[in-house]
Amino acid sequence: MSELLNFVLAHPQFREARLPSLYSDFSHLGTLNPTGFTANTLAWTTVLSSSLAAGHFPDRLILPVSQLTTLLSHPTFGRPLALGIALAEAQHAGTLYPLAPFLSSPTSIYHWTYLGSLFSWGLTKTGLRGPPTKPITEGRWVMIECVEKAAEIVAEAMRGRDRVDRVMTVDLFREEVASDLSVDDVRVLLKFMSRDKGMAAWDDQKGVVVFGETVVGESDVAVAGLKGTLLGIRRRVEELEEDVEKCTETAKQAVDRANKVKAMAALRSRKTVERALEEKTKAMVTVEDVLAGLRSAQDNVELVEVLERSGKAMAGLNKELGGVERVDRVMEGLREERENVEEVNRVLAQAGDTVDEESVEEELEAMLEDVKEEEAAEKRRKALEEMPSVPKKPTKERDLERELSDSLEGMTLGSLKVEEKAEEEAEPEKEKEQGQEREKEYA
Repeated sequence: MSELLNFVLAHPQFREARLPSLYSDFSHLGTLNPTGFTANTLAWTTVLSSSLAAGHFPDRLILPVSQLTTLLSHPTFGRPLALGIALAEAQHAGTLYPLAPFLSSPTSIYHWTYLGSLFSWGLTKTGLRGPPTKPITEGRWVMIECVEKAAEIVAEAMRGRDRVDRVMTVDLFREEVASDLSVDDVRVLLKFMSRDKGMAAWDDQKGVVVFGETVVGESDVAVAGLKGTLLGIRRRVEELEEDVEKCTETAKQAVDRANKVKAMAALRSRKTVERALEEKTKAMVTVEDVLAGLRSAQDNVELVEVLERSGKAMAGLNKELGGVERVDRVMEGLREERENVEEVNRVLAQAGDTVDEESVEEELEAMLEDVKEEEAAEKRRKALEEMPSVPKKPTKERDLERELSDSLEGMTLGSLKVEEKAEEEAEPEKEKEQGQEREKEYA
């Protein structure tokens, strides 16, 4: 079996149980069993797309159909009888496109893909459209899924580069970025990225591509020419370096064989090659310096453009701001409103100041007296604790002392009540005197 067939049979879509159906003529399933027909068609297009990407064909994006059934012939099930119908269904779905129209059409391939898919879906639902009747058996066809993936890879590789680095000749692009693609693959990819995705600008006649832009300018052509020249010089330098090594090796072998004539000829050739190598090296340095200057100039252009846009944006913002006069008016208004707020706060603070200061002071003095009494009692308690203990008195003496203490306490309470009554009687007189004093002060 061929490598392609081994790859197909190892694919998850091509399990052994499905092989009889996939290799049979399942074109009639489009009417009898549309789901089964779609599953088989999708299996074939998926495995062919994977085999293209894996490098089982001369190209990576273009599928050659002419010998495909022969390459996929199975020892047991033979050739895939409905492969041409599956490819025709893929073409109708927009996932397969003939190579020549793809490269020549000025219209995006997606223009018809969306409309065609919608139209096809409507016809299928109404029963007016069945499976394709004309199979695809020859020609080269662009696999759109592979092209889309390749475009994403290239776009990612170009992200973050400056404009000079994004300007390339087609040969330089193929060498630096798409070395695994064929010449036709590169043309398909650049056509897709420029026409269908807007990811690049490609001038096929001049052989220049600018990624991330929509138009190829004259400066881009000049930069691409310099980069193409530099690429040619570098290749020539590599060849000359190899020639120098070959001449040196030839001279050594001739010396070993005592062949003086051949050794002298090899050394003369090496001198000639070394002079050419020196000239090419100087030319390469010159071109690199010019490219460095162009890169610096391009950076300056981009910087000036950014500054210009920033200046315009700043001017627009200043216009919306209204100038210094408007700012002064706004700040003056803020100061006035802040003063109003402070005045309101002062009025509210004065309106809320209704506390009787005299009562507060009297309460504070009472609290301080309580604290003093508590401290005096604490001192007396500590003094009593520190006094030496005395022997207990007889019970009769203790009873007499208790009665005497109670009598003294009663006398003290009585005198306190008399003093309180006297103070109450004197309070009106005191308030009257205080009122007269305040009237004198106000007068």
